[in-house]
Amino acid sequence: MSENIENCNDELIVKFLQSFGRECKNNVEYSEFSNEVLFKLLQSQPEQFSKVLTKHKDSIDFDYLIQEIENPLLDLVDLENIQERVVKSINDKELKNKLNTALNKAIEKNK
Repeated sequence: MSENIENCNDELIVKFLQSFGRECKNNVEYSEFSNEVLFKLLQSQPEQFSKVLTKHKDSIDFDYLIQEIENPLLDLVDLENIQERVVKSINDKELKNKLNTALNKAIEKNK
């Protein structure tokens, strides 16, 4: 995923998002790396991320993913731009609200 972020397909994104879960929380290296890749994905492919998340949210630990979005470990991403692009590309109101709230929290933490 990390190596193909610009050219990733839906299947790769689904597998990546399914890798997020509480069982990985204790692995600090993996958690840091996956958080970094998540925000790179959000920055480079927000529409595709939104489409895949909407379609597959039942097979993803959505609450844990939201926690990851609320707590970015990378300072080099434009969270406001990500928020604008992600929220604009989601039609599902509930999903849009949850992601918007998570990104607002991330923005506040990085001020």
